[in-house]
Parts: sequence; C-alpha cells; structure tokens
Amino acid sequence: RFVKYTGYGNAAGLLAARGLLNGRGPSPQPQYSSDSDSDTEEYRQAKDRINPVTGRVEEEQPDPMEGMTEEEKEAEA
Repeated sequence: RFVKYTGYGNAAGLLAARGLLNGRGPSPQPQYSSDSDSDTEEYRQAKDRINPVTGRVEEEQPDPMEGMTEEEKEAEA
C-alpha cells in the first residue's frame, strides 16, 4: 500500500533515509497485506492514471502521434 500511494521513487528515498533498504527487517516472517484488500474506491478509480514512480495522479494527455502522417512519425522516431 505504501508504494501505491507514494510512488517507487518517494518510497525508496524514505526507506534509504531511514536505512531500511537492506531488506532485513526485525521480523523473521514477512508481513504482507493482500493487494485486493488494500485498494480503496478512490484508488481503483485513479489506478490507470497514477504514475508509479512519483505516485502522482496525472491527467490524461492527448496522443501526440494522432494526426501525423507515417512519414512524420518516422521522422519523429
């Protein structure tokens, strides 16, 4: 749930700042929550627009290739 709401980059920064990136926790048994149990209604609605790196909800952008000819697309690539 932590990464879903903050993004990979922010989560990694926080864990690194606290010295928790080594993967060794105090508990010998991993404690995981089920993904299906942790989704809120708001998250489900915005899930496709959330940037996984920053954790921000981004507005849908128009397709920049729409309206271009095949030659323009090749030149752009």
